[in-house]
Amino acid sequence: MSKATFLKLAKRISIGLVSFITLFILCILSIPYIFEKEVNDKVKSLANEHINGELNYTKVRLTFFDQFPLLTASMDDVLLKGSEPFKKDTLLAAKQVSFGIDLMSLLKSKIIIDKFIVNQGRSIFWLIP
Repeated sequence: MSKATFLKLAKRISIGLVSFITLFILCILSIPYIFEKEVNDKVKSLANEHINGELNYTKVRLTFFDQFPLLTASMDDVLLKGSEPFKKDTLLAAKQVSFGIDLMSLLKSKIIIDKFIVNQGRSIFWLIP
């Protein structure tokens, strides 16, 4: 094999490999936008299963950029009210609540949340001395 043929082959393999990696990264980054409605529905159903109070929020976003390398699920304009006898009390009000999810746990049966972040939040618990 001549040097020119080897260089052509190496160039084609490099271009193919870079194209594949770029396409793979674009697919991974677009997944949160493609499945936004399904994620929103799943978060609401999980919240209703595990919380006796009332949880309201405007939308849920998934991103890799907020807490890289964690997948971050963020809820905007969060309002959490208590259950009886605290049904009228606001337990948490925040501009944004985020959960940092370990990527490897998504492949397993149990999802692991590594971080819990509250931005511009108020809580009834801050009032308790």
